[in-house]
Amino acid sequence: MKTQKIENLSEKKMTTRAKKSPSVSNIKKTVQKTATQSGSTQLIANSLTNEPTKPSTMKKPEVISVSPQFNLITQGGGHFLKAEKKQDAWVILRKGFLEFYHFSGEFKKKFYLHNAVKNFFVLKNSAMDNESFLLQNEDNSWSFIQEQNGRVSEKVLSLLGTSHQQAWLVYEDNIPILVQQEEQRLELWDLSQPEFPEKLSEHIIPFSEITDLKISQSSLFILEKNKVHQYELLSGQPIKTIDFDFNLFSFEILQSENLTYLFITGLPSRTHFIELSIIPIDLTGTLGETTHFSLGFSGLDAQLQTVSKNKAIFIRVKEKNTQNSIYQISLEDLLKGMIKPLKVMSIPEAETFLITENSGEYAGLSLQKDQVNFFQETASSLEQSAFNKIKTVYTVINAQWLNTHHRQNLFLVGDFGFNSIGKISLIENSSLNPQYNLFIPDIFPTKSLWLEESTFLIFLNEPLNLRSSLQPISQATQLATLTLSEKGIPQLQIIHSEQSRSEENQPSIFNLKKVIEDIEIKNIHDLSLSKSGHEIFIAAGETGVYSINLQRKTILSHMALNEPGWIADRLLLQEQNRLLFVSFFKKETSTALIKIFRINEEQKLKEVTTLSNLQALTDSTGTKSPALEISKDLSYLFVASKANQISAYDLTNIRQIRKTTEFNINANIYDIKTLSKGDTKEYLLLALGSRGIAKLSFGY
Repeated sequence: MKTQKIENLSEKKMTTRAKKSPSVSNIKKTVQKTATQSGSTQLIANSLTNEPTKPSTMKKPEVISVSPQFNLITQGGGHFLKAEKKQDAWVILRKGFLEFYHFSGEFKKKFYLHNAVKNFFVLKNSAMDNESFLLQNEDNSWSFIQEQNGRVSEKVLSLLGTSHQQAWLVYEDNIPILVQQEEQRLELWDLSQPEFPEKLSEHIIPFSEITDLKISQSSLFILEKNKVHQYELLSGQPIKTIDFDFNLFSFEILQSENLTYLFITGLPSRTHFIELSIIPIDLTGTLGETTHFSLGFSGLDAQLQTVSKNKAIFIRVKEKNTQNSIYQISLEDLLKGMIKPLKVMSIPEAETFLITENSGEYAGLSLQKDQVNFFQETASSLEQSAFNKIKTVYTVINAQWLNTHHRQNLFLVGDFGFNSIGKISLIENSSLNPQYNLFIPDIFPTKSLWLEESTFLIFLNEPLNLRSSLQPISQATQLATLTLSEKGIPQLQIIHSEQSRSEENQPSIFNLKKVIEDIEIKNIHDLSLSKSGHEIFIAAGETGVYSINLQRKTILSHMALNEPGWIADRLLLQEQNRLLFVSFFKKETSTALIKIFRINEEQKLKEVTTLSNLQALTDSTGTKSPALEISKDLSYLFVASKANQISAYDLTNIRQIRKTTEFNINANIYDIKTLSKGDTKEYLLLALGSRGIAKLSFGY
């Protein structure tokens, strides 16, 4: 390929619900009423015209079949994976969507993604006024998404393949170039028209462990341990290699007047101080002599960022005490042979720290798995500038269970397993972001039970027992009560099992734990407490299902499946209709079923029907039975019938339950809860593990 290709690259340009409907219950009554009148279970649709029609010529009404549908309203939570800076916003990747924030931390919008994405790049050179991104999916395939006129489109870029190990997006004359590495082979792709990628060249390099790479002056610069390599961009011919006698951390390229400079950080063993090396690059791409500066501070790592304002260089230094320090250096001082690093802030260790300009001042963002912190410069003077944290956005790392609050504007999420710290998140309904995070050191929450209007009972397990979400509740070593004040502020009280009090002063929650221990049901997977607090229903693994009177401490009813291997895993109590739904799974076959029982006046169980041929949820933690929930109007049963699918079953005839609709959400569904019914829809919350939480509507 001709070397003039890069010169011509810069000339390339890119070619660039809301009507209200009746409620679920009202529609269902209409369907049933129409069916009674017409002898059919289908809904009659009226035809509306602008002109009157004579009775003799009026057509018979068209008969159509109507089923309620699921729709995704919003999604929240899930790992923070990566952040990038755009000209006017921060862009943050979570599992399942991209989020956009103002530099002040205010939320702007989000794009939902079809595939599981592990990385993304901002395409900055688009000639169109739209958002353009390159997505790297978990299977190493590539997609291009863009927003036009408020709509997001996505296209799979099959030409780019899936065999690469690493990838970088770099720019030459404002043209995006994707570099893919597969062992010792590099491929360079021109993405000036992202929907039609064009391969520029392919190189074989004599090493495979690339730390980072950059493009400048028609040269490809590669950072490798203690070396910097320079290659001719299109031909791949080696030009120069510079050896260092210490390991290198990062490098950046910055232009000043007529010269371009290569900045490199490393840690020489002879001094233990971070060193900054500067190499000039002239207009022909020739490297000059290296100048070394000792920065006068030590650390385990030092990552460079260059920002155009004041031609400043920022260095994020990872220190031994799990802190990060951010140092600011003036390029003008460096070129004069002076170095005066200014420590502008100290932050907790973060996976990512980015700096950009915002209205003449610096803005910063630090990214961790469970939170994003937004920073703003507080003074314009270089000598006085410092960053202050102005906002924090928390997330849910691994949502395993949900419990809705009586006011429905707040709900609880059990966040399973994060750095050996149990976390319960209190979520605000509209944003699906945590308003409060309650951290319980060394203990994981496994389930919550509703006790009264604003009080929940939390089962807590020690971390050694909680590497799998499948540990039975009976292994819980502690209990806690969580009370929400009128303002929604949580108060958590941990109740230690060894704590003893007199019977008359002991709260009912202590008695509940004592009864469970006294009855000696060893393998409790799930339980539900009646509203009166007198009865408890237990899913007890292979031993089946129990109903128990707490006052008399007696077993009222017990049922187990005849075939061995079936585990009673989840249950759902519906007291208004006197029904108990129990979800079973069989580990060997990953199959599942749901038994439905009628509860008589003596609280004994009588089997009514079975939903069979269901699929259990299987992931890295093991196997669980399908999550289930019932609609507020008691008309539908919602079941996670597959790992990523929620289905609705019509309960009009409890002995002949039928599936009416289903919805795929591209994530494991660990729990389902209904919010209060709105004017026109039923609203559901889904716990999606590492993908966070989703809110669905259900109706016509």
